[in-house]
Amino acid sequence: MDYNSLMQRYWRAETSAAEERELKEMLTDSSNLTTEERAARAMMRYASLQKQGVNIRLRQSKPRYWQMALAACACSLVAGLTIWLAQPTVYGYYNGEPITSLAEAQYHAERVFANLAQAELPSEEELMQKLFLLNE
Repeated sequence: MDYNSLMQRYWRAETSAAEERELKEMLTDSSNLTTEERAARAMMRYASLQKQGVNIRLRQSKPRYWQMALAACACSLVAGLTIWLAQPTVYGYYNGEPITSLAEAQYHAERVFANLAQAELPSEEELMQKLFLLNE
């Protein structure tokens, strides 16, 4: 096999164990090596010291759809909570309009109770009639 094509196949991780041994023999015999050849020889030496091959992952793993679904649910939950918490608090309604200010709600409540107190009090005339009726 051609030396250059064998080197190219080695860098693409397409060589078999026998081809790597052949390439290793070719690299140990030569004295004038290029940078690429010295890097290949260093990788082979490191692999032999580790007593294992060099692991190269050629394909990425498939995406886990349950993780993407979980992330989408979490994002929608955060968005929903943000929208829900961003809504103003409604303390009551005045003429059909929501009252979102606490001070305004207190003002209208005080007016309602003042009007109720005045409506329950008898007028001066009624009060005088009751007083005179009691004396008779």
